[in-house]
Amino acid sequence: ADRKKKIEANLNREIKLIFTEIEKLKEEQDESDIQKEKLIDRWKEIKQSIKDKDTWQQQLSKVQLEYKESEQAAKMMIGLQGEIKKIEKIIETKNYAVKEQKELREIERQIEDIDY
Repeated sequence: ADRKKKIEANLNREIKLIFTEIEKLKEEQDESDIQKEKLIDRWKEIKQSIKDKDTWQQQLSKVQLEYKESEQAAKMMIGLQGEIKKIEKIIETKNYAVKEQKELREIERQIEDIDY
């Protein structure tokens, strides 16, 4: 029984850590979304300003840099989504383990009832 309590406590700690990690990843994804919106706004500003042919070449270099940053933000978002899926899978596994433990406890209780 003591061992089971320790296992449950460990599982609960792991689940809390996983939920904390999920929240952290969601916050990072939100920050990435904000950055992406800023890049989109900046892209629109640059697009408007490059109509001036004299500054076109300078602006093109800046746009290329902004595009690379936007690509990196998109890759980061995809990576974060993958991490969230992995964490959700871990939580699903942990929840299954907790369910199995509860079922085992119920069977043990039934066996004890039979023994009495």
